[in-house]
Amino acid sequence: MRAIDYLEQIDAYESKIENKIAEIQRLEALATNISPHLSDAKVSSTLNPHRIQDVWVRLMEARSELLDEVDELVALRTEIIKTLELLPRAEYNVLYKIYISHYTVQQVADKNNYTRQAIYDIKDRGLEKLQKILDSR
Repeated sequence: MRAIDYLEQIDAYESKIENKIAEIQRLEALATNISPHLSDAKVSSTLNPHRIQDVWVRLMEARSELLDEVDELVALRTEIIKTLELLPRAEYNVLYKIYISHYTVQQVADKNNYTRQAIYDIKDRGLEKLQKILDSR
């Protein structure tokens, strides 16, 4: 696996989790809007009680999937951080801030009083060293 792909796994998981949260919110809204209306008035069609049950079952499944994905993200982040800690301090700091903390290159440069080009150089060196670590596994 390429070093950049290794680090970008976190973004992929975070996007997946954000999408799952949006799905859960949609299902929750649907589940609260679908409710049997108790009334003395006769209606021509009846509410399908299985539909309500299906929505609640899907909601519970989605919540369970979300918890599993959060657990996987935490494990992945821990593994990636431990791997980054094997790098020299400068490369570790830059890669951590960009890929774990999601700072832009400009933000990292400003925080460290470096030029953007210096940060790109440190990042590139860090990715090369990270690739060597990954290849040795």
